[in-house]
Amino acid sequence: MARSTAAQLTTASTLVQLCVETADGHRLGRVFDLCCSWQAGRACVVDEVFCGSSGLLERLGFTQSHLHAVPWSRVQQLEHDVIVVARGG
Repeated sequence: MARSTAAQLTTASTLVQLCVETADGHRLGRVFDLCCSWQAGRACVVDEVFCGSSGLLERLGFTQSHLHAVPWSRVQQLEHDVIVVARGG
């Protein structure tokens, strides 16, 4: 699902401020920052989204040892204003 979802994005910045929830409705917070990488022959690829208050602190330049990073591989669905992810360990 993440690959087809990624194909729908025009820019990674469209993810910023979206709400992140698990499939069972547990709210993880809003997206405040992204970790992206360039792959040969492809456009920018989203690797992780940072959400919640720790994501906001990271975006403001404060480093923390326990950021709430959600790997893009956990994305199950991208709705209009919500990113639905599989619950991770």
